[in-house]
Amino acid sequence: MKKGTDRTKLAPVITLAPGATITPESGTVLDFTKNIEWTLRTPDGSTAKYYMASIFVEGDTDEANMVSVKIHSRNTDTVDPNIVSFSLPGIVIATSFEYLPYPNYGGVPELWSPHVWSISLAMAKGTDCTKLAPIFNLAPGTSIHDFIGVRLASKQVDYTGTVKVGVYDFTKQVDFLLIASDGSTVFYHFLALDLGASDPYVNCP
Repeated sequence: MKKGTDRTKLAPVITLAPGATITPESGTVLDFTKNIEWTLRTPDGSTAKYYMASIFVEGDTDEANMVSVKIHSRNTDTVDPNIVSFSLPGIVIATSFEYLPYPNYGGVPELWSPHVWSISLAMAKGTDCTKLAPIFNLAPGTSIHDFIGVRLASKQVDYTGTVKVGVYDFTKQVDFLLIASDGSTVFYHFLALDLGASDPYVNCP
């Protein structure tokens, strides 16, 4: 959206096929500083859910305008319970794919990583993906660690609540290890992509 847009009061218009309904209804005023979820019911009675991350205001890079997304599995249609939300300036799309557990995925022993999330972030065009400072909102009791290669050496960055982990180059794969409150571990791969004008998935410059 253009700089100065009030994201707290936007009323998207959704055109549906005959017989379909959606909740919230088309034209409902919504607060797009938060994640939005719609439930669509088709004429045959089946349902589908649609998710939209909070809207990014072009030109604003302060924390108030960072776009927050959930880590949502394309495998199992579940939301990761360890990361309440993940924020970066300019996120347009976040696609994630949960790898189910099996030994030695990517050289990471199953003992350290019961399962792996591979996450692609499409960024607003022109975003400098070499210097991004992500903010994690972690579930209670969760700790986050930098993951250093496959040597299983990790350093704790911070834990629980709102966590600023520092500046990273997301044109390369960025890896984190999370330790949940029950002691289980989850491994995360992040890669940012520039949302190009003609090809929506172009590597960041």
